[in-house]
Amino acid sequence: MHPGTLAVLIGVVHSKFIGCAYSSVCIDIRSEIGFDTHCILDSDLIGSADRYLMSPSTSEYLFAIDIRPSEECITITNTSSSSTSSSSSDYRNPLWCVGYNSSTIDLVPSTILIGERIYSGNVTYVGPSANTTISTRLLIFDA
Repeated sequence: MHPGTLAVLIGVVHSKFIGCAYSSVCIDIRSEIGFDTHCILDSDLIGSADRYLMSPSTSEYLFAIDIRPSEECITITNTSSSSTSSSSSDYRNPLWCVGYNSSTIDLVPSTILIGERIYSGNVTYVGPSANTTISTRLLIFDA
C-alpha cells in the first residue's frame, strides 16, 4: 500500500444470502510496527453497498467497506449524520470506512488480511458447504 491507496472490500452478507445464523468480516492492516483490526457484523454491513450500486434492490445481500487514509475516514465521519446505525440511509456511515495511517504507510511495509466468518445454518446448525458461499474480494486502487 502507498499513501492515497483506496481499497474496497466487497462481498455477500451470508446471513441474508444463504440463511446462516450470522456472518462477519474482519479487516486486519498489519505492518512491522503493529496491526489494526476492524470486525464488522452482518447487521452493520447491510446497506454499505448502496453507494456503489445502480439499483440498491439487492443491497441487503451485498456489502462494500472502504479502506482509505484515516484522515479521509475522519472527514467522512464528521460530515455524516450522528447516527452510526446500519439502518441509517447515510452512505457515509463511519462503520463502512476503515482508515490507515498514510504518513507511515510508505515507511513500513503493510499487508491487508481479510477474514470472514459464516456461522451455522438456522435449520441444520452446521456451517455452509464451500460451494454455497461466495468469497469476499478486495479491490485496490493505487494513487
